[in-house]
Amino acid sequence: MFENRTILLQNTDKWGAIYSADWQSLIGIDRKRFNCEHYRIRDGVMRIAANAFLGCESLKSIYIPDSVIIDDGCLCERCNNLEYARLSKNMRYPGIAMFN
Repeated sequence: MFENRTILLQNTDKWGAIYSADWQSLIGIDRKRFNCEHYRIRDGVMRIAANAFLGCESLKSIYIPDSVIIDDGCLCERCNNLEYARLSKNMRYPGIAMFN
């Protein structure tokens, strides 16, 4: 008999950002590896998970491509060095807490 198991398939880019297996969702970052000042989210990403860059002190700017339509909130919470964010023109729910 098979046990119930959840298998999370994901991809990680060379900077340590973690994406879904189909590259359509940005899940978060590998906090041990990610040390990027200026990050561009991959074209084709449609969703960004809540708290994806939570507490990322190295991040100074972020580029969110127009393919992103949903932000689950608090994208860059406690990113104290963030100076610039280019947002998607097509984002449906850019929450006020996006950069809390």
